[in-house]
Amino acid sequence: MIKKLFYVLIMFVMAATAKGQQTIDELCQGASEDIYKSLRKANIAEQSKIVILYFEGQTGTGYAVKTPLGMHISNKLATILIKKLSKKEYYILFPENTQEKKYFSVPNTAEEQNKFYEKLNENQNPDYFITGKYYISSDFTTISLTEMVLKENKYKTGNAGKTIAFDSYRTIIQPQDAEELKHLNIEFSEEDDFMNKILQFSENNEDLFDAWLINLENKREVREYSTVFIGKSYTIIVEVKTPCFLYAFFYMPEDKLNPYLQPLYPYEIKTDKDSEEMFKIGMYQIPHPAGFVLEPTKGNMYIKIIATLKPMPFKFSSKEIYTQGNKRPSYLTSISNSDAEIFYTGLKTEQKQKSKLRSQLMIYTVE
Repeated sequence: MIKKLFYVLIMFVMAATAKGQQTIDELCQGASEDIYKSLRKANIAEQSKIVILYFEGQTGTGYAVKTPLGMHISNKLATILIKKLSKKEYYILFPENTQEKKYFSVPNTAEEQNKFYEKLNENQNPDYFITGKYYISSDFTTISLTEMVLKENKYKTGNAGKTIAFDSYRTIIQPQDAEELKHLNIEFSEEDDFMNKILQFSENNEDLFDAWLINLENKREVREYSTVFIGKSYTIIVEVKTPCFLYAFFYMPEDKLNPYLQPLYPYEIKTDKDSEEMFKIGMYQIPHPAGFVLEPTKGNMYIKIIATLKPMPFKFSSKEIYTQGNKRPSYLTSISNSDAEIFYTGLKTEQKQKSKLRSQLMIYTVE
């Protein structure tokens, strides 16, 4: 969670198509070779049903994440294995309902088992599961599949606890895929789908703006994927290259008290007489030069900035908070899922009309 500080002038100088298809294809094709060979050698009954669960992600922060990218990877891997293995050998299954986030791990209780199978490929109870993780290097140049294991379903009749470990596989992230993979590599929020869709929205007209996160204590840029700290103040420098409207969001999935997308800019509700102002060419600080303070919650932090040439339908709530010893307020903001849907629909409409749009996603670890 963050509180956006009231404006205080601070001056300083700053030095300044399926998504990700080729990379995912190469990754899953390479990983499938060892899985295929190992399954052919294993003593597994013919026509056994094997479910490939969604892969959790690891990004070097120590936090396992459930993301749309993990879903894409596991489903692509399943598709490749289905082509390699005939039904006389094994049935390869994968979850068909992508809104069901329970398919990231093996059920551990009888109750979980019953719920697990409710929407899994017409209630087909699997004989085995394949689980695994993906890992993206800190410089976002390589992606690996690791910890891939076949586990026998412990609720299967005659279960012998059979397991098979598969080799890891790594490939280079193709430059043209990097931005799309980055937007898919976002943890699911506790809220409904449209807040996730705003985070995953991707369009890249680079002549609209560029942005950097700045530590207000030392006036230095904070490099992406590095660490930011609780209690410290930060602001975002935006270089506007083409007049546009800006929208910024903050999200921390580990913040269980506020597990939603939080508007970072705008942060004040305008009156009916006010109209949203377009940013002219120049350098700006958002939400404002006083920035925002990180409050206690450790984990991954996402900042999403979106630029449009037309004002978007954007409604949110904003509450002024006065703290002891501070004469000026901070702001707590939130957006409902219905308003997130309206905003996202506006973005997609502009995208379909080939309007210039740009989104930039910045990811950090909070300690």
